[in-house]
Amino acid sequence: MILKKIVIFAIILTGFSSCNTDLKEEIYSEYSGSNFYNNEEQLQAQNIGIYAAFGHVVWEQDMFYLTSMMSRYATSRDAGNARFASYETPEDQPFRYERLWNVGYSAIARANTVIKYIPLSEFYAENPVVANQYLAEARWMRAYTYFQLTQLFGDLPLYTEPVESADPELLFKARSSTKKVYDLIIEDLIFANENLPVKWTKTGTGRVTKAGGAFLLGKVYLTSAGLPLQITANYQKAIDVLKPLADNPANYNVALALGQNWKDIFSISNEGNKEIIFAHGNVYENFLGAVLPFWSNPQFSTLGGVQAANGSSYLIAWHPNMLDLYESSDIRLRDGFTYSYTDKRNGNTITYSKTPLVSRGANYEGRNGICSTKYIDGGAQEM
Repeated sequence: MILKKIVIFAIILTGFSSCNTDLKEEIYSEYSGSNFYNNEEQLQAQNIGIYAAFGHVVWEQDMFYLTSMMSRYATSRDAGNARFASYETPEDQPFRYERLWNVGYSAIARANTVIKYIPLSEFYAENPVVANQYLAEARWMRAYTYFQLTQLFGDLPLYTEPVESADPELLFKARSSTKKVYDLIIEDLIFANENLPVKWTKTGTGRVTKAGGAFLLGKVYLTSAGLPLQITANYQKAIDVLKPLADNPANYNVALALGQNWKDIFSISNEGNKEIIFAHGNVYENFLGAVLPFWSNPQFSTLGGVQAANGSSYLIAWHPNMLDLYESSDIRLRDGFTYSYTDKRNGNTITYSKTPLVSRGANYEGRNGICSTKYIDGGAQEM
């Protein structure tokens, strides 16, 4: 019996010894910021990861609520959303601001990693022209994101490098002035405008190109020329940047769809056409697609796709002031809005008045259904 216990104990000790040996791990390779950028495929993967930060409905829906919905041109058919349209403050709905902040800084963090490590890579040393295209793309995405955020929040913490330590001074930066934010944005966009390719050849549409570099730089110059910065010299800089794009669009691989049905510009069968300079891509799946089709179309209609047809529309509508922006002969006024729809529940046709009495923050009382045909769901007619 004693011998048996000794044997068992010896087996246990041997087991421990074997486990200790097996747990020794030899690392043959690993990826880090310093060794990942070895070829163009890896650069491409990193940059597509920046776009992926926006790949959820949060960015689109919250930006719509905090910009378009708060303008004079949009309102709601129900009291709750009309109230939000008028009083969308951080105190009233703080989560919208928080979500945009988080998505924006996630994109900035991803861009900063690319911006830091591409110039340190062997690929950059061997292929500087191609590498600078990817560097320009990352810098454009960082500038785009800071531009959106500063228009909502004003002064911002400026992160220009990835945070790679737990140092509180790196983690919790104080806000920099709006002027400094714009300085970084313009610096990034000048580089992007000079280095972005006219067209990406290894992927399809959806990535920013040279046209986007010129367009956004011009827009930033125009914006900074007005309030709050009022740098009026930037009006001329905007002209200098945008005029080549307007005068020679073919050099930027863009074109106006003259002589075509203007609605085709927004058709899902014509994605990435030459009139679209930059747009966030969507997947036609729940929580991965655009929210505007069912937000801006009536409940229980097929116009907004499955969700609107099932009654989950948020009942957002355009304000009649929107119609005043068009000349009476403008085909976009005639064909760009719809005022009637068929109720899926009973087949009845419901027509709304074009000129209801509307006050900001008040209920539409079911009287208005001005919907933009731009946002009709691409699969709506097949339902």
